[in-house]
Amino acid sequence: MDAYTKVTMRATVSVFFFDTESLTMKIAKLLFNDYQGESLSLSNISTLIFSFVEPVDKVVLSDLKHIRFRLAGDPVFIGNIDTPKLIGELVGKERKDFAKIVTTQKNIKKADATIFPMWKTVFPTEREKFSVKIINEQ
Repeated sequence: MDAYTKVTMRATVSVFFFDTESLTMKIAKLLFNDYQGESLSLSNISTLIFSFVEPVDKVVLSDLKHIRFRLAGDPVFIGNIDTPKLIGELVGKERKDFAKIVTTQKNIKKADATIFPMWKTVFPTEREKFSVKIINEQ
């Protein structure tokens, strides 16, 4: 007759979730002296390496405000474009005003506009007639 022993194990796993928008802003503030809260995304946030400053067995999980950690890696920032706002600013405007309107959004490095038919000089008055294509350059 074989004797079996039942072994029960219990484990606790802690997972940290970050507000990626807040984390992105904090990293940008640390890296860029002239950062003023522009809307940014970290295109490679999943490749950044997270590690605790203190040994993991010394981390007090109930004291989240005082947990210190490091992030390693090279963050790649992409400026977010408020497309609905941009379209709203262009509705019914003259094509000659395009460059001035586009400069109101800091995250736009370069922009071009095409109006059809080509002889028109005013943007459409209906938002549905706009098409915006964003090209991220890295």
